[in-house]
Parts: sequence; C-alpha cells; structure tokens
Amino acid sequence: MAASPDVEDLAQEICLRYLAAPCNPENPLGYLRGVMKNSLADYYNQKARERRLFVEMPEDSALVPESCVTEDASRSIDTARQVESLLAKLPCSQRLVLIEHERYGYSYQEVAERLGYTVQTVEKYLVIAKATLRALAKSKRATP
Repeated sequence: MAASPDVEDLAQEICLRYLAAPCNPENPLGYLRGVMKNSLADYYNQKARERRLFVEMPEDSALVPESCVTEDASRSIDTARQVESLLAKLPCSQRLVLIEHERYGYSYQEVAERLGYTVQTVEKYLVIAKATLRALAKSKRATP
C-alpha cells in the first residue's frame, strides 16, 4: 500500500462490502476477515492489471517530425502535450478511469467491469480526477 488514497479506498471498499452482506453473518468478525482478505487480494490483482494496461510514452517522443507540422497542427500538438502532462500528474487508477470514460465513452458500469472497480469507486475517481485537473490547469494558467 504505497499511497494513503489507496488505503482509504480499500477501507471504504471493505466497509461497502460488509454493509452489502445479504444477511447478518453468524460470525461477524470471521466474515469481516474474509471480506478484508478478498478486498486485499482484489486490490493487488487490480494493481497488476493497471500495470499491464497502462504504458507510458516518453515525453519527448514525437510521432510526426516537427518539419511536417503546420501552425494549426502545432497548436493541436502543444495542446495534446499539455493534456498528457496534466494527465501524467494523476494517480494511475484515476487516469485510467478518466480515459476509459471520457476518451473511449464507456459507462461507469463498463469502466468498473473493465478495471475491476465498483461503480462507486469509478464515480469517486472521476470526480477527484476532474477536480485535480481543473486545479492543475488553473495553477498552470496563473503561472507566467
């Protein structure tokens, strides 16, 4: 568990799973231990999936030679690089959720299924990612 948001997400997931139990378990402590064990296993499996799904491109990689670029295309490339730079500052999980939903148009349910999250986690990551990007973009505009 590297980052505190991961720990918080895991704790929230455990609570949600425990509260979603179909009935009162006979052994609540044993049930909670099982939920914790399964949640932790899911967490590590999810991190492994994220590492396999996300491959970062080097910042200086150019797909088109600069000599072939018009002024409009140059502005578009600059904008794309700025967006990439902002996205790179997001945690991997939030970045993946945002890209799956915004770029590829998957619904919350589809993103949750593809990445192994709950729909609530997808919603949470999208809200946090968008707020973070707004703040980063605002601070970038403020600095000369």
